[in-house]
Amino acid sequence: MKTSYPLIKNLMDAYLNQDYDYICETESIEGAMDYYISDCPTEVLGQLADEFELFLTDYPDNPDKAFEEIFQPGIIITDIRVFFRVFIQKIIRADKE
Repeated sequence: MKTSYPLIKNLMDAYLNQDYDYICETESIEGAMDYYISDCPTEVLGQLADEFELFLTDYPDNPDKAFEEIFQPGIIITDIRVFFRVFIQKIIRADKE
C-alpha cells in the first residue's frame, strides 16, 4: 500500500460494510453515506475528502482494482471515482465542508 488511508478504512469497516443497512438504518448506500456524514465532525469529513483525492492520485491507472485489493469492501462499488464524487457532493450539500 502506497499510503495509509485510516479514514477510508474506518468508513468501509465501520459503516459501509455488508451490515450497513443494520448499522446505518437504511436500505441504500447513499443513505449510509448520509448517516456517516451526519455522524461525523466537519474536520474529519474534510480530511476524508483529502484521503479520497490522495487515493486517486496514488492509484491513477486502476483505482477500482486498488480499492478492492486494499479495503476488500463488503459492498459493491462499481466505480470508485463516482463513489468518491457522490460522497463529496453529499458532504458539500450537508454544508459540512
